[in-house]
Amino acid sequence: MSLGRRSWWFAGLLAVGAVRLVAAQEPKTGAEKGEKAEEPAAGGLPSGAVARLGQTRLRHADRPTCVVFAPDGKTFLTGGEDGTVRTWSVATGAQLQLLQKSGLKVSELRLTHGGKRLAVQFGTDGLIRYFDPESLRETGSTPFLNKHQFGFTADGALMATTDLVGTVTVTELANDLPKLELPGADVFHFRPDGKAIAIGDKKGNVAVHLVTGGKPIFRAKLGGAVLGVAFSTNGARLAVGLKSATGDDAVHVYEFGKDDEKPVAEITGVNLPRAWVGTDALAVGSGTEAGVYDLAKKAWAGAGRVKGITGDFAVSPDGTKLAATGTGLRVRLYDLTTGKQLHAENDSFPDPALLIGSADGKALFLLTTDTAYLWQVGAASATPAGTLPGQVVTATAAGGTLVVATKNEVITYTGFDPSKPLPAKPAHTFKDSAGARAVAVTADGKRVAWAQKEGTDGVVTEANADGTGARRTVPVATTVLGMGYNPAGDRLGVLGRDPFLRLWDVKPGAAVKEVWKARVLRGLRGTVAFSADGKLVTAVSSAQLAVFDAADGKDAYDKDADPRKPRYQFERYTDQGQIQHAAFTPDGRNVVVGAVGAYGRVEVWELATQGLARAFTTGYGGTSRMCVFANGTRVASAGAEEAVTVWDLTYRVGKAAPKAGELLLAWADLESADAAVGCPAAKALAAAGDAGTATIARGTKDILAAEKKIAEWVTDLGSQTFSVREIAIRELVAQGARCVPAVTAALTSDDMDTRDRAKEVLKKLDDKGVTTPAHGLSADTLRLVRAVQALEEIGTDSAKAVLQTIAGGGGRAGDEAKSALARLKK
Repeated sequence: MSLGRRSWWFAGLLAVGAVRLVAAQEPKTGAEKGEKAEEPAAGGLPSGAVARLGQTRLRHADRPTCVVFAPDGKTFLTGGEDGTVRTWSVATGAQLQLLQKSGLKVSELRLTHGGKRLAVQFGTDGLIRYFDPESLRETGSTPFLNKHQFGFTADGALMATTDLVGTVTVTELANDLPKLELPGADVFHFRPDGKAIAIGDKKGNVAVHLVTGGKPIFRAKLGGAVLGVAFSTNGARLAVGLKSATGDDAVHVYEFGKDDEKPVAEITGVNLPRAWVGTDALAVGSGTEAGVYDLAKKAWAGAGRVKGITGDFAVSPDGTKLAATGTGLRVRLYDLTTGKQLHAENDSFPDPALLIGSADGKALFLLTTDTAYLWQVGAASATPAGTLPGQVVTATAAGGTLVVATKNEVITYTGFDPSKPLPAKPAHTFKDSAGARAVAVTADGKRVAWAQKEGTDGVVTEANADGTGARRTVPVATTVLGMGYNPAGDRLGVLGRDPFLRLWDVKPGAAVKEVWKARVLRGLRGTVAFSADGKLVTAVSSAQLAVFDAADGKDAYDKDADPRKPRYQFERYTDQGQIQHAAFTPDGRNVVVGAVGAYGRVEVWELATQGLARAFTTGYGGTSRMCVFANGTRVASAGAEEAVTVWDLTYRVGKAAPKAGELLLAWADLESADAAVGCPAAKALAAAGDAGTATIARGTKDILAAEKKIAEWVTDLGSQTFSVREIAIRELVAQGARCVPAVTAALTSDDMDTRDRAKEVLKKLDDKGVTTPAHGLSADTLRLVRAVQALEEIGTDSAKAVLQTIAGGGGRAGDEAKSALARLKK
């Protein structure tokens, strides 16, 4: 008698017309899974986000590099090292369009053909690409091999380029024929009529040449390096930016037809002419500030120069707006009539040192600079909730104790509640604690540790949180990147630059000693995190994600491991970014990480399959801080986008309670080797409550009955009756992957005949292409492991009854059910 796959749930799927094939397969690679599918849409929240504190307007995912205004002044475009060109609204700061060339940075933008064509240089790909500036649809390209700079005549008929030795070449684009070559130029600019070109070099030489024939019609020699040249809109004037060796930087303005050797005007304190605004005003900068100078009035227009302009900048055609790149991800837009920055509201949370979610998942406590904030998730702004005695460097909290390291000292606050304001004063300040780089606190809040740099190495100090008693030193002998206590408080995990994760025995009253160590690839920052039961620990600092067994002694999974090998090794890719923060979900089934990189990823990894369950992307650069809420339903992240985003871990936001058809599909999906399929299925069953419990109960009965029959056939492998053995072999092979765990276990049988026939069954299965997944769980076992998660979340008496049934079945799923029942008793 064969156990067919057309069980009760399969028949149910047929009844609701919802059959689909669920293939048990190995987890896909990042490229195959299309992990960039959850990038944010223009405007609104990214996929999977439930709320955001702060705005992400006018930001790139990596440093912006160049900027240009549209001719109507209503929009402007920027390029960045993230390989994107973005169009922004001047009125709102909203992103209107986006294009990206992955792996290439945008070096330069130019508008040609009266603003009807956008020319873009993407890194070193050897092309100038053309786009429609409104739709950003690509329309063509021009070769740009071994070139340095480019520019166009107003009508787009001619292009000028420079090579690395400073030769300017003017080319007719219609026939790709060179028209003029001029040596010794570092900067250039076409006259508006396209009939002449101005060039300048670092030796102070300036000249204007006719494009046809190359005849020089103007020359000047200045005492310094020429940083820029710009013709006025009518071509009658030429602005020349001078970087003087004596510090007398200035922009000199020459007027053709007058005394060519002497400028008619001089703007001091600046050295870069960007563009003319009409015929009498000039947009200029100095590398630290920029503005519009009115030559007729001999004064700065509007509110004067804007300070802090360190990158590329552009001025709107009417001279009232200035957009600039610089450090960070943000493009800055200013109103020159008032001098005020536009669309810069809610930029109050650059790189928080601490994020802690409230127990109910509704509020978030933040520490940034020297201020504490409380944010009711979803509110437009956060409320100041206290002031620190100095700027926070790093912080952590547990057991009602908040530990904060400032530049000068380590302090503790007792009675700390993340849903309430910070206490008025610290409970204790530790002497000789300046320069702490990492801090930790035990789960009961009674002991703290901090790491300082001492010489070329580091030192970790442990003390009582209230300052009483003696301190003691953990002899780490390396600079510490991150550390954390296990839940019991008797072990301290320390990640060093050497690069090892070391577990130290720090039981109060006993000598400090090293328990074990594990090699971990490292970056510049790191985090150590334990699971809630203390059985697992992870240390992250690079693109690698590994989870270790935290037990004392040799690793049970590799008895000869020294240093210790990971229990779980997750397949991540370099382009997914270095991990800077990690935390286990409260149930210990997943590890959540925050990574740097262009997309600011927050990733959820399932331990059972070592598979990626979900990847959230802010779309605006690296994630530097992260926390999982205590109820396990949400995760908060912060990073380069200068905003805090809260993500959903339930997969159910905005969805109605699952109906019968969805529950049947969810039960089928529980066995998927792809965590991105199986994990949402478990959440769907949990969201259904009693209906989910009933679905799992029926399925569990079916599986346990099948396992019982498989166990009988495995026993029959040792039968002395030929027909019984043959039937057992045939039926086991017919079960496919679901029988693999039981047959594999038979390889250790004391009976030689049972061992030999188990090998025969496995050989037949292998010939049929049936293999054991890398995580080692059969389809039915994996289904029950995930079902246990759903039942624990439901938590009703009927759900506990089903957990008892699964616990009685033994194996990996039985162990998981026993652990779940123990947690539900707390």
